[in-house]
Amino acid sequence: MSTRYRVEWYPGTDRLHGVCHCGADHFADDPGRMWQWLLAHPVGHQLADLPLDDACADPDHRVSIDIE
Repeated sequence: MSTRYRVEWYPGTDRLHGVCHCGADHFADDPGRMWQWLLAHPVGHQLADLPLDDACADPDHRVSIDIE
């Protein structure tokens, strides 16, 4: 069984949206902090703690990367 993480980037912003293999998600502006959060599973894996702003609200304007 593989472990899958997803990181979405919203062009025009520094906002990253990470989704852990357990389904928890998190928003961060720093890639290092995003990876620390993803790899710390299950520590801190609750509901997202930073809301999307208007620039990130459209799901058609994001870049997704799945990593297994």
